[in-house]
Amino acid sequence: MGEITSWNDIRASFEKHAQEYDNLAAERDWSGRFSFSKRNGSPRAERLFREIAAQAAAKLALQCAQGEIEPWELWLEYMRSHGWRRPEKLIPNAVVQPQQRRPFSAVRAEAERGERTSPRIFQTSADCCKDLEEREQSNSVTNGQQNPAAHAPTRNAQSEESLSNNGTYDPVWRLKGGGSDAKTSRERFSRLARRAMVALGERFTKPAEAVDAWLNRVHEFHAGPGSEYAGDHWHLTKLPEASAGYCDELRTRGEENGDDVLARLFLGFEKDFRDMPDLSAILRGTPPVKAVATDERLPATRKQDADLPKHHPARDAFLQPCLLNETRNAIAEGADFSPSSLQRWHEGKSRLRPDNLSKLAKYLNRDAGVIPNN
Repeated sequence: MGEITSWNDIRASFEKHAQEYDNLAAERDWSGRFSFSKRNGSPRAERLFREIAAQAAAKLALQCAQGEIEPWELWLEYMRSHGWRRPEKLIPNAVVQPQQRRPFSAVRAEAERGERTSPRIFQTSADCCKDLEEREQSNSVTNGQQNPAAHAPTRNAQSEESLSNNGTYDPVWRLKGGGSDAKTSRERFSRLARRAMVALGERFTKPAEAVDAWLNRVHEFHAGPGSEYAGDHWHLTKLPEASAGYCDELRTRGEENGDDVLARLFLGFEKDFRDMPDLSAILRGTPPVKAVATDERLPATRKQDADLPKHHPARDAFLQPCLLNETRNAIAEGADFSPSSLQRWHEGKSRLRPDNLSKLAKYLNRDAGVIPNN
C-alpha cells in the first residue's frame, strides 16, 4: 500500500474497505486495550484496518510512552475519546426489525456491552477522517494559507464552528467552559447533541441548528423555579449533567412505550454525556447580569434584568407539566396555531384568541376555562 499523506486519502481507503467489511468491530477491555470482534471479522479485514489506522495514527503523531500499544489501537482510542464511537452514516437499505418488549435488565446489559464495542470501525474511521480533513481546511483558511481543495469543496466541507460563523446560521445558544481543552469538549458535546436529535427523528441542514434544538429541549425539560440547571430562561448550567438527565427521561419513555431501541440509544447517550467535562450555555445577546459595586450602575442593571423576557407565572405553572412530554413549539403545532402566539401568551405579552384557546384546550384534553388567559 502506497504512502498516504492526506486525510482525504486515508478516508477514501477506510471507505473503500467499509463496503467490503462494514461489520468489522473492535472491543475494548477493562485495561483500555482493543481487540477485534471474533463474530464478524477476518484476517484480511483486520490486517487492512491495522495498516490504514496506523497511517491515521502517524498523521496525528499518536504515541504510547511504553510503546506496547499498537498504532491501530491508539487510533481507536483517539476516536473514542473524541466522541466517534459509532458511524454517522446509516447502513443503506437496512431492514428495521419489529420491536418486541424485553425486560429492562436485558436492555441495560446489552447497552453496557455496546459501550465496550466500537461497531463498523471502517465507516466510523472514514467519518472521523472527513471531520479531521474539514477542520484542517478550516484552519488553513483561518491562518491565511492556500487551501488546495478550495476549488472542489465536498458536501459539508466546513467544520461546525465555521458553519456557525459564516452567516448562514447564527446559533441561538453559546457554549461556555469545557475544561483544559475547551474547544474539543464543546465540539464533542455538539456532535453528541446532533446524534441525539437524529435518534429523535429530527434532521437539520446545519449542525448548529441541531445543537440549538437539543439545548432548547434540555432547557424546557428542566426549566422552572429553583431548577438546578435552568433557573433562568437564558442560562443552562451543568450542561452535560442536565443533558444526561433528559436522556434518562427519554430512555424511560422508550421503556414505557416498549421501544427497546430508543431506550438503548439514550442509555448510551446518557453515559456519554456524564463522561464529559463541565459546560454551560447562554442565549446569545443575553449575558449574565454581574454584580456591581457602585450605586450609579444599579438602575442600568435593573433595566437589563427587566429587558429579559419572563414567563407569566400562572401560565407557566399551567404549561410546565405539558413541557415534560413535548416542546412548546410542538404543542402549538399539535394544536394547529402559530408557535409565536403560544410563546407570547406564555411570556404574558398577549392573550390567546378564543379559537386558539379552544384548539389548545382540545389538544391538551383540558377545559378551556382552566387555561389562564387574563
